[in-house]
Amino acid sequence: MVNVKDTGFDNRELMIRTEKAHTLNTLIIRIPLFKLTLEYIGQYKQHIQKDGHLFFKQNDVQRA
Repeated sequence: MVNVKDTGFDNRELMIRTEKAHTLNTLIIRIPLFKLTLEYIGQYKQHIQKDGHLFFKQNDVQRA
């Protein structure tokens, strides 16, 4: 699961935690993907705010 709090908006980093190995890695998000991510968060803000996860079960959400 990817949580909004795992995204460093100031430095475009995505933190990835692995539960099995108990490690933390960071990846730099390239600018085009970062812009799309911000658009996605803006579009699905209400759904993301429920638990903070960027990906969620879509019962009533229609995607274009």
